[in-house]
Amino acid sequence: MKYIAILSALASSCVFASPSWYGEVPFDTSLSYGFGQGDTYQQAKDNAYHDLAKSLESRVISQTSSSKEYTNGKLTKSASSNKTSLSDIVFRNNVTISKSEQIEGKFYLEVQYDPTSFAQKLSHWLQGSQCNSELHPYWANTAMLQNWVEQHQCLPNIDIERFAGGWQLTNSSGHLVLPEAKYNHLFFNHHSSAFSIESTSSRLKVGDYYFINLSVKKTGYLSLFQVYEDGSTGVLIENKKLNVGSQIEFPDRRDYDGIEALLNEGKSTYDTNIAVLCPNKIDTSRFEKLDESRLSTDTPGFGLILNYLKQCDFAMERLTISES
Repeated sequence: MKYIAILSALASSCVFASPSWYGEVPFDTSLSYGFGQGDTYQQAKDNAYHDLAKSLESRVISQTSSSKEYTNGKLTKSASSNKTSLSDIVFRNNVTISKSEQIEGKFYLEVQYDPTSFAQKLSHWLQGSQCNSELHPYWANTAMLQNWVEQHQCLPNIDIERFAGGWQLTNSSGHLVLPEAKYNHLFFNHHSSAFSIESTSSRLKVGDYYFINLSVKKTGYLSLFQVYEDGSTGVLIENKKLNVGSQIEFPDRRDYDGIEALLNEGKSTYDTNIAVLCPNKIDTSRFEKLDESRLSTDTPGFGLILNYLKQCDFAMERLTISES
């Protein structure tokens, strides 16, 4: 019986073991790492960023300088330190979420800080693939690629996919993991000459209800998607045939109170409505329908939408949702 009890205890400890990569830092690297765990993805991420901040703080603390000065018979002390820039270092341009895993309901994350600027890495990554003069209508309008487009008047083929709870870009030269500071740049307002999209409010508080209004100026098949900050994507309208002058309000005011604005794990967030008007029907079978069920955060939904934009007109509308 003792033997069985020992085996049982060993099995139990294995179930709750952290991932093999958790806490492991390569010796031969110029990168700094942070690790975090938590009951939610957000909690694990916050802890990992905090761990990384402590690591970077220990590097710059030696650069703190202090001075003493007598003024009007009083001794005053002053100190300056590079630690004041930690928030910019850690939470902005050079930190990526490199690994994430969920085991028995517990989330584990690894984040890394690379002293090489993201602008340098982006330029090097873009140079590794053939540049096409035919610009993708979405990528050519994203803030992080506008400088490249202005200089080169071309773009390589770019795909986007979920990675470790965040986003990464891929092309023939490989992948480029986006820092969290760049996620915000992926979703913006974009107008179309073929149709318009406008919600009853673009600044919402949690619990507010709103409607999406669409007005069409050319004939085509309209599909409406919603992309959330966590990457989950759902479809609201699928291949609805519309003629010039058609107007739609979603959802139908006669049947619904509207779409409820929700937070992301209790924090302020943003949702993005993307509408496409296409000459032919598109395949929407791979998109999850927006209903009461929870959407997956690792589906290729956003990337699939972007693949249709070369053949369709599109418009984007970004909604901000804050705590009440």
